[in-house]
Amino acid sequence: MMNIPRNIALTILTGTAFIVAGCANKPSKPEISEPTLEIKSVLESPEQYMGQRVRWGGTIAKVKNKSETTQIEIVSRELSKKGRPKSNDKTAGRFIAVFDEFLDPGVYTKDRQITVYGTVAGTKNGKIGDYVYTYPLITADTHTLWKPLAKQTHYYDPLWDQWYYQPYFYRRYYDPFNPYSFYY
Repeated sequence: MMNIPRNIALTILTGTAFIVAGCANKPSKPEISEPTLEIKSVLESPEQYMGQRVRWGGTIAKVKNKSETTQIEIVSRELSKKGRPKSNDKTAGRFIAVFDEFLDPGVYTKDRQITVYGTVAGTKNGKIGDYVYTYPLITADTHTLWKPLAKQTHYYDPLWDQWYYQPYFYRRYYDPFNPYSFYY
């Protein structure tokens, strides 16, 4: 029987473990199994889609509190993989989500992003200004009210900012925005 030095055996064993671990399959992310139903399809034939589950989202346009329900008018937006409405100007129209609870208009404010899970409940005629508009109605089961995205105020460039934000008396280069930068 051949004796292999301990450090070589340990190296071979570790290498084999890394190779086996690299060949293992990663667990796949669960797919969102909510059906994707278009707003235009529901507007064309609402009777055909009554009771079907949808996941729609967008930005809040208006909140109406009734005696037992809350109706939120939403400008639809395309959803990301995680279900958050994208911040772009593409829209398929507006829809109304009906909730069986009181939702505070101070929290559910205009231009806030929301994703609604529910079932199609028909259509409703309304007005946007003077324009007569037909809204698809959604009876909401659950929803996600998204926190506002933080605005990026300054991009930090390490090559520029290290020099530019140094105290005045440490600068040894010409600053085009400062006429006194040659004087130190």
